[in-house]
Amino acid sequence: MEQQWVLLNKTIKTNWVYAVTSGQEPKIEYKFVKLDAGRGEFVYIGKDENPNLALVQDFRYNPSDPLANYIRVSLYNNEFIRTNNIELNQSIRIDLDKLFIPRTEQSKTKKKMYKSLSRFSFLSNARIQKRVSEGGTGGLDSYLNFSRQDTGLVAYTGLYNNTLFFNRGNIYFDLQIGNKRNDSRIVQINGYEDRTRSDYFLKSRVRIIENLDFILNSEYGRNQYASKIFNSRDFDILFYDVFPEINYRPSQNSRLVTTYSYSNRRQTILGMETSEQHKMTMEFNWRKASLFNIDVQVNYIKIFFTGEANSSIEYDMLEGLKNGNNYVWNVGMTRRLAKSLDLIIRYEGRKPGETATIHVGQAQVKATF
Repeated sequence: MEQQWVLLNKTIKTNWVYAVTSGQEPKIEYKFVKLDAGRGEFVYIGKDENPNLALVQDFRYNPSDPLANYIRVSLYNNEFIRTNNIELNQSIRIDLDKLFIPRTEQSKTKKKMYKSLSRFSFLSNARIQKRVSEGGTGGLDSYLNFSRQDTGLVAYTGLYNNTLFFNRGNIYFDLQIGNKRNDSRIVQINGYEDRTRSDYFLKSRVRIIENLDFILNSEYGRNQYASKIFNSRDFDILFYDVFPEINYRPSQNSRLVTTYSYSNRRQTILGMETSEQHKMTMEFNWRKASLFNIDVQVNYIKIFFTGEANSSIEYDMLEGLKNGNNYVWNVGMTRRLAKSLDLIIRYEGRKPGETATIHVGQAQVKATF
């Protein structure tokens, strides 16, 4: 079922698609395979020297970490759950500049009001995929229940994004306020795994002079993980981030960015750990169309963490860094060798806390057909 509406002289545009199907959901077992240093997508955070490659709770997805030495392989067996599947996709767009149009015959006060209102716009997107076992809650109301609170739930994905814009696309000043939420559940051989991340954000940009912008970003939200079997690795983290940025463009082909960010994390269950981070970043980009692209970034991160070192919650809260002084630097270059052939070279160095410095280099040739 699909429906589209256009209202008030194209001020409001909506589109939604609702689908109901039936199928089978396999029970999944994951196994992790070790690769060379820096070539994987998952990091091992357990404490055993010989890790159990089937324990999902001992691995974290972080492809940017130079210690990411594992990939995850999905293993399916003959166990299937018959399901009723519900999917909803919805989008709403509101552009007030199509409704509040200043006209010459209007009074000055009304013109100013219309001009101010016309600067606002709103965009909302939602996508929900839900699979419920045939022996679940049942009833017609289950086909209109889009939440994760369902005893027969087998798999769930929910993505929500709502943003209010002011002066969208303006070269001098713009403002965004909104919220995002990601929900998911997967069923494995050893039980379910739930993940939720919800945050409210604000982003503002001001052009100071022609080639210099000031950008302010801030976020506040909650990050949650829950496992039916291995609840000792659960977390419920409240976070707050603010990161002002100076963006300078000395030429059309280069850019220099300086950023300071403050981050606060607080675990609200189990060990009640906390962390506070101060981060300084310098980034330089130089590119020439169809020839090359060079990126250089240097980061210094000062972290105050109250919790057990080398624990899973330390990794989740500090994103692979350590208590104390942390240094991260990376260089990347892409060079066009031929019309459809690129050479890509990457190097990253990392000095987390008191641990040894890590160096990872990669080179690849990419062909486009």
